[in-house]
Amino acid sequence: MEECQDAQRCGAAFVLLSPVFPPSSKPLDRRQTLGISGLVAAQDALEIPVLGLGGITPERASRIRAAGGFGVAVLGGVWAEPAPKVRLLDLLKATG
Repeated sequence: MEECQDAQRCGAAFVLLSPVFPPSSKPLDRRQTLGISGLVAAQDALEIPVLGLGGITPERASRIRAAGGFGVAVLGGVWAEPAPKVRLLDLLKATG
């Protein structure tokens, strides 16, 4: 949270909060996921938009938006798919 608040103080337009869910593009190492509750806490503490990153699927993207998240950022959830264009379209539909 401290890094997010520092970014806001330095004039950031938004923050990427990660990992919200276990990422598919790399192992978690020692970091724990923040979950929807971590995303909501960040939104409550900040005045800039919060985007969720890490383990994003269409269903999880929908949950992030339903919790008030501004949006999502995705890497492995698209590029690791056999049909990345289809997955991207699914994500766009899920985030409305």
